[in-house]
Amino acid sequence: MGLDTLPYDVLLVVATFLDLNDVHSLHLTCRSLRDFSMTRPIYRQLAHDLLARCRPLPLRGFTQPSDLSAADLMRTVNKAHRSEHEWRSRAPRPIQATYPLGVHPQSNYLDCFDDNIIGRTRRWYRRLTLVDPWEEIEVDWLSSITSNYILCATKSGKVLCWDIISDTQIAEWSLGPEWELWKCRVDFERRYVYFAMAEKPDTDFDSDITDFVIVQLYFPQCSTDGAVSSPPQFSQLATCRTAGLVMNFFLLDPLNRTIACFVQIPKATNGEYDSIGLYMLPDWDKSSYIFIDTGLEHGIEANWSCILLDDALVVHSEETTAAYQHIYPLSLLRKSLRPTVKTPVISGHVPPFQTLKRNFTYRKDNSISTESSDPSIPADPFPMPPWTSESAHFVRQWWPKFQEGHRASSSVLLLHDMEARRGGSFALAQHYFMVPMSKVDLRYPPPSTCTNGASTRQVIEGPPLPMWYVRSEFEICAVLELEEHGEERRPLIAVDFGHAAWIEYVDEDTEKKALRFVTFPPLEAAEDVQANAVVFTLEIPSELNLDKVETINLDQSHGTIILSVGGGEVFILCYE
Repeated sequence: MGLDTLPYDVLLVVATFLDLNDVHSLHLTCRSLRDFSMTRPIYRQLAHDLLARCRPLPLRGFTQPSDLSAADLMRTVNKAHRSEHEWRSRAPRPIQATYPLGVHPQSNYLDCFDDNIIGRTRRWYRRLTLVDPWEEIEVDWLSSITSNYILCATKSGKVLCWDIISDTQIAEWSLGPEWELWKCRVDFERRYVYFAMAEKPDTDFDSDITDFVIVQLYFPQCSTDGAVSSPPQFSQLATCRTAGLVMNFFLLDPLNRTIACFVQIPKATNGEYDSIGLYMLPDWDKSSYIFIDTGLEHGIEANWSCILLDDALVVHSEETTAAYQHIYPLSLLRKSLRPTVKTPVISGHVPPFQTLKRNFTYRKDNSISTESSDPSIPADPFPMPPWTSESAHFVRQWWPKFQEGHRASSSVLLLHDMEARRGGSFALAQHYFMVPMSKVDLRYPPPSTCTNGASTRQVIEGPPLPMWYVRSEFEICAVLELEEHGEERRPLIAVDFGHAAWIEYVDEDTEKKALRFVTFPPLEAAEDVQANAVVFTLEIPSELNLDKVETINLDQSHGTIILSVGGGEVFILCYE
């Protein structure tokens, strides 16, 4: 009995074990198997497998995977699969293919529906000019919102929405120069963008109060040629106020109006680290808040993030030797709910219900001399000191999926050797993690068995967590920004899931710069300590001056790097 004689349902089960290369082989066998292997259920499974490996689909605009026709789904899966495998072995190359007017077959950032500008978009990159008739634009923050739009925050406190295809501004929001954008989150299914803006501290007035404004941007449905039926609309949703030095702000669940932030709580006793305060609004439409002292030490090398998981809040922290996840069931936090007051006050000390811990393990590399009490266990090749964390980048699976589930996360650390020449030497460290990162029972016991979480708190240690490094040290370029306490360096690095791009000095004695790119080992190699990452130098347009770059962004779904330069110019570089 041949495969072509099997019942359809049996063939579908067999197909779940095939990868894309196997499916392409089926295309070449016989007509019946070719017809079967080119159906939507087969490519839906292949798309699901790509998403499970944390490789997003190159979707156009706010298109959902379920919106694609069978033919479009096939093209999308083939394109994502090709980029996934080729970028592991070679550098991304500029898109070379020419194309007719309309949707670009390789990158939707290069779509064109205007006969008058088709000539200038035949290049492998796009050049936009963000223009404000009242002032010269200085970009403070910039990100693509799908392949159709760019959201840009300026140093004058404006937030601009720019249409990439037409190169025009289509919406604007402004609170004034004393405000800056802190956090942004996209809801692809509902076509909303949420962002939080914070009022800058007044250097002439000693105050530990920070005011925030939550804003949404709604995108109406687009026509088939990508044009919007009406411009996107900004609207203010809520305001909130925190007390203390705010470390970070999190739009945990904008749909259910839930936000949180970390506040540094100083300790009066000498020799003690400051602790982390957790401020939370379970529902910003209600007049109540949560403000607790977690008691978690804010070490000088710790990096922090916050994730909402079902009915629990997860405080994720990373130190030099281990990653931690501190679990706070929402039912535990609600015990600290207080009516809203003008200035929030900490209600008390509430430790986490559970703490998960995983020590880092490192790829064994005989070319790097390290000291270890056990020679069979690879030691950290970039220990502290002298290496310190310059910046931390936490990335979650943000892209549309066929069905919801627990999303994987990735952490990329930019490490800095302060003792090295000029601005110092840098290295990149990366690892993947899940939330929760160990299999545990997160059910919180009823109040009768636990009054504040302390009596049942557990520390659960999981298996080692592999950490990968970009092995060769480099010197990264940075933008110097004047803050109230002096100058700050903002490294020009962009991170997306499994990839990073940055601008670095390539000559010790000159200021020559290059655009660099790395693909980290894939998620399925998460437990393989022998996996490696290779760094490539990317080709750039001759008219792009890397000396003037202000921001850098990376959209791995379309193989695109977006750089803003002085004067409001934006370069969108499209690679294959």
